[in-house]
Amino acid sequence: MSSLTARDKAPWTVTAAIAGTFVLLAAHVFALVYPPHVPADLFHVVWGTAFCGLAVLLRRPRNWARVWLTALIAIQFVGKGVVFVLEDRTGVLVLIVVGWTVMIAVLALLWVPPSGRFFGSAPRTS
Repeated sequence: MSSLTARDKAPWTVTAAIAGTFVLLAAHVFALVYPPHVPADLFHVVWGTAFCGLAVLLRRPRNWARVWLTALIAIQFVGKGVVFVLEDRTGVLVLIVVGWTVMIAVLALLWVPPSGRFFGSAPRTS
């Protein structure tokens, strides 16, 4: 087992983005309790699992994981907009706005300079 080098240690911005991603995962788990269920439940299970897996992978400088997580968040951001327009329950609308806020924070944290240097240090593969 190899230990982390100083180059491999994630900066606080990446650690905070990972924490925010787990908040988004918690939202997917929480959503499983409320209707509608099928096919929405399948979406929440798949995307929650993807968020969890990508968050774990971000502890090492894997730029592809950052790009995939960014794409998933961007798609979900738009999807939340559709739900926001169609939804009429105030509590759900508030949770959507909170989710948008967390998403913007995670994206910003993943792409600010300390994170960029960390992910830029990843070895290039051919």
